[in-house]
Amino acid sequence: MKKRGYYLYVLRDGCEVVYYGITHDRERSVLEQKHTNKNWTNYSIVKGPFHREHAEREEKSIIDWYQTSHGKLPRYNL
Repeated sequence: MKKRGYYLYVLRDGCEVVYYGITHDRERSVLEQKHTNKNWTNYSIVKGPFHREHAEREEKSIIDWYQTSHGKLPRYNL
């Protein structure tokens, strides 16, 4: 059985990045995010596919970069 790849994705509210996450099922991820209390207008894949461990490192890296660059975390990555 082939392992599924994991993808790093971003949610934006207009131009503002509000969340970074990883998923192995892009369609399901969009549906799940629609049923949260997060306000967002755009979902896009940033990178991938990766093995899960690599995707987790990429997610941490981009969140750390965002925090360094903006002085805060994305709205929903608290």
